[in-house]
Amino acid sequence: WSLYDHQLLQVVEMHIFNNPAALLRLLPPKLPQPFTNKLLAKAAKVRLNLAQRITYTLVRCGIVERIGKEGRANLYQFAAGDG
Repeated sequence: WSLYDHQLLQVVEMHIFNNPAALLRLLPPKLPQPFTNKLLAKAAKVRLNLAQRITYTLVRCGIVERIGKEGRANLYQFAAGDG
């Protein structure tokens, strides 16, 4: 995945987020808690590498937290006060 040498061709949809927690609106409504990247990918119908980028961003925003592991997979849940 490269962010260089790409050009925006069109904007198909626009969202306004007033705070980081508003990003949760983009997640599938039936996402189980806790969840893994694999569960997120399946629920959102996206590839695993995109689900990993989504959770990375949400963790950095402080609205999702890593709570442990299930086998080799990280487990995540909405941070207290979110979701």
